[in-house]
Amino acid sequence: MVTVGFFARKISVIAVAAALVMFLLSATAQRANAENGVVLANGSYACATGLPTGQDDKTAYKITDGVVSDGTRCVGAVVIPEGVTSIGFGAFAGSFTLNSIILPASVKSIGGLAFAQASYLTSINIPAGMESIGTKAFYGANKLTAITLPSGVTTIGDQAFYGAIAVTSINIPDSVTSIGGWAFSHMDSLTSITLPTSLTSIGEGWFYRNYNLASITIPAGVTSIQDQAFYGASKLGSITIPAGVTSIGTQAFNWAEKLRRVYFLGDAPTFIGDHAFDTVKGVAHAHITARATGFPSPGSTWNYLVFDDAGETPAALKATYVKGATLKGSAKVNKSITVSPGTWKGYLTVFYTYQWYSCTAASNKVLTTGKPAPKCKLIKGATKASFTVSKNLKGSFLGALITGTNSVGNSTVFTATVGKVS
Repeated sequence: MVTVGFFARKISVIAVAAALVMFLLSATAQRANAENGVVLANGSYACATGLPTGQDDKTAYKITDGVVSDGTRCVGAVVIPEGVTSIGFGAFAGSFTLNSIILPASVKSIGGLAFAQASYLTSINIPAGMESIGTKAFYGANKLTAITLPSGVTTIGDQAFYGAIAVTSINIPDSVTSIGGWAFSHMDSLTSITLPTSLTSIGEGWFYRNYNLASITIPAGVTSIQDQAFYGASKLGSITIPAGVTSIGTQAFNWAEKLRRVYFLGDAPTFIGDHAFDTVKGVAHAHITARATGFPSPGSTWNYLVFDDAGETPAALKATYVKGATLKGSAKVNKSITVSPGTWKGYLTVFYTYQWYSCTAASNKVLTTGKPAPKCKLIKGATKASFTVSKNLKGSFLGALITGTNSVGNSTVFTATVGKVS
């Protein structure tokens, strides 16, 4: 009897603790709702309108303490009311009838498996206040064509977009600090993805079998590329490895069959996993900077990559002018002229600096020699994009030297001139 009483009391304590946890969760959700100015009653809500309903069938889903659940039977377009804070675990998983959903501004998270295998979902809005996308949230949502993530998102769970085969592009905001493994794998139509600049690692299997991903920029702060990160990315023609990368995982680029150029911006990584570049043996070439260490001599093979130009700077990655540099404004005393740098190419972001010149003769085209036009004199202190013409420049022509710089190098062009100044 003493033993039974002991366990009875222990069970009672556990029950009380569980009830307390549920109370605190409920209070938190209700407080969040109250902060949004909306407090929703627990119960069933109509799929099509988001209004309370007494029905508990395929025309309704449930809301409990601000969390949506049991929506797999909803048909067509679904509306979620203001005050909801989360789309719960598996809320619309496996739905064959849901085709679109409108989320209110109050939603902060999308739970694990929330829209997994929702195979007819074509569109969803992600509110500006969204903070987290759960594990397998959109796993196998194979008709979803677009995802726009707002700047407040911080977490993307494992396999969050695995198998979302119709999405063609995705922009990951700089606010994201955590991305789970295999997050973007098997996204067969993905051709473009922008990664956050704060990223330090390319995760395991992120772009596994992304057959249409032809190019990607790895942020400069990345130090590791994990196992199978680009396995089967069969249209990837070139890749730039940032200077800080010290580790490339097993099969990281295996079966990236069209990979032909690998640009290393730093020293040789200290760890290369098995079969990292296996299937491009003898056809993919490595390019390194003049100061790089740890690589073999020209003509050698290293982890299946051919070093045919070891010691050369990867010039294709340097900030390089393409077209369109112009001067806009009026070449008159006390008026402003502004320089537009036009289109440049190069690795990561290109930054611009300017220097204005006065010239005694006109120059009618952009010069790519890296020098100002003949008969031009530097205007001291005139280094901003906009320049106000002073009266001592009357009768002269004006031009600007533009220098574009990125982490690899820089180049300089001189604009066509404007004037004479009147």
